[in-house]
Amino acid sequence: GGGGAGGTNLFDDLTSSMRRLHEEEYAVSDAVVRRREDVRRAIEGVVTASGDFPGGTKVAVFGSSANGFGSPSADLDLCLQIPASAGLTREDGVEAMTRLADKFERAGMTGVDTARLTARIPIVKFNVPHGDGDGRLLVECDLSLQNPLAVLNTALLRAYSSM
Repeated sequence: GGGGAGGTNLFDDLTSSMRRLHEEEYAVSDAVVRRREDVRRAIEGVVTASGDFPGGTKVAVFGSSANGFGSPSADLDLCLQIPASAGLTREDGVEAMTRLADKFERAGMTGVDTARLTARIPIVKFNVPHGDGDGRLLVECDLSLQNPLAVLNTALLRAYSSM
């Protein structure tokens, strides 16, 4: 019958290999968490300075970057949280996001893509340069307009994963 000491060593080796893979590919370091927050804050700064959105508009991170399931290289899913009291229509929001896309380019963001502004949930895709010199990298971002269900689902998954 199997299950002797040889089986234990194989299991230990596999466990060790899986731990190493997780640490190398999926563990999110403090530096990655800080980078994501830096990028979120920079985008919120452009949104606020644009004057295209009502006061109190925030930029929230959702999806795998926020729920604990994403890898360090995952793109950053962001959502404009516009105060309900502002009464912003979807059409006005899309127009404001179109203007915002131009401001992203002027702020040094690259690959700005507005093709998905006509989707059910309007999205602007772009890259944010981060870091200096040789350590400089591009953080891929998707910014959606009013996606509260995605933000709630993210919080729910994060809560489940921390149990």
